[in-house]
Amino acid sequence: MPIVDRALKHHQLKTGSILGFEGGTSFPGDMTGAERPCDVLIPPAMENAIQAWNADRIKANLVVEAANGPATFEADKVLRTRRITICIRGRPRDKVSRPSSDAYDPIDGGPD
Repeated sequence: MPIVDRALKHHQLKTGSILGFEGGTSFPGDMTGAERPCDVLIPPAMENAIQAWNADRIKANLVVEAANGPATFEADKVLRTRRITICIRGRPRDKVSRPSSDAYDPIDGGPD
C-alpha cells in the first residue's frame, strides 16, 4: 500500500483534514496514536512530542522526524537503546547530536 493513498489525499483536499477518513482511525490530540504498533512512525509536527517518559511506549521500527524536532535528545537515547532507528530528513540521526543548521539538505542539495 502506498504511503500517500489517493483517496486519503482526496479526503484531505475536500475536508482540509485527514481526520475522519473512512477506513482510518483517528486518535485524540495526544500521543496515544504514536504508541500503536507500526513499521514507520512519523510523529506529529509538535516539538518534543516524544520525550524520555513516553519513548519507551513507541512501538515502531523506524521513527522519521519530518518537522519541528518531535523527539528530545533524551528520547533519542531511549529509542536507540531499544534499537529503534531515528531518521531526520531521510538520514539516520547522528549518535551524539542533531544535524547542524548548515547540514546538507537532500531536497535542494544546499544547506538547510
